[in-house]
Amino acid sequence: SPCGSQCGSGARSRDIRCSSGVDADCLEAAPPSREACYETSGCEWQVEAWGPCSTACGDGIRARAVRCPSGEAGDCPESMPASSEACRNISGCSWHTTAWS
Repeated sequence: SPCGSQCGSGARSRDIRCSSGVDADCLEAAPPSREACYETSGCEWQVEAWGPCSTACGDGIRARAVRCPSGEAGDCPESMPASSEACRNISGCSWHTTAWS
């Protein structure tokens, strides 16, 4: 059977039967019916939504989680998408005044 995972560690299995049709007729130990496997054909970057800007007024940084499901960045195609970027937020901007002179 194919690997149980399309991105990372999994297992695959196969049927094992004695050629006579009676398993007791085969005197040697049966070969394994299951083995570990590792597949990367289904690996795609998982990208979460951007978080808030680090500042309420002006230039800042915003971040997001980016991961390859296998836990190995090299298993995902292409380069890793950005996990942070510059941002500008003006929602908390207000006027600051000094005393009259």
